[in-house]
Amino acid sequence: MKKNIAKLLLCTVCVLSISAPAYAKEIPNQTAEETQISTRAHEMETKYEKIGKPVRKTYDLGAAGGQLPEGTRFVGGTGKLIWEDGGESTSFSVSIGGVPIGFALSIGTATSGVGGKGIDVPADGHYYKLGVERTVEVTGYKVYERLAGSSLPWKYVGKRSYVREIDETFYLLFVK
Repeated sequence: MKKNIAKLLLCTVCVLSISAPAYAKEIPNQTAEETQISTRAHEMETKYEKIGKPVRKTYDLGAAGGQLPEGTRFVGGTGKLIWEDGGESTSFSVSIGGVPIGFALSIGTATSGVGGKGIDVPADGHYYKLGVERTVEVTGYKVYERLAGSSLPWKYVGKRSYVREIDETFYLLFVK
């Protein structure tokens, strides 16, 4: 008797745990294309609007990085302080069309050697550092964004700069 009740109880639990399938109701006049989410649903498109005319300016960046605090000297013949791009940067700002535009320029690093971009150092027993001067052309842009593929109005999100290097000049800084 106990076995029959246990079997009946087990069968009841099994039957009640079977769920009936549910079907979604179809919405009339809606195509599959309308129901799919675009792969670009969260992408933004960007528009750049040029500000005024580009500004060309020369900046004295001072001593290149990576040099000894007391500078470098050559005895027994001239040597060369060689400049390499990279290292620390210095921030600058320029006004373009009345709008301040910020940007950074790499100061570079200097090593001693006999070849490469740089400047000759006399063998006069004095200590020198390599100084860097750079001429650049800066173009300012206002930046706007909106949801990709939409006809929403453009939203102003900030300003950016494009910096084009025109020339770089090296000079000796007398230390002692």
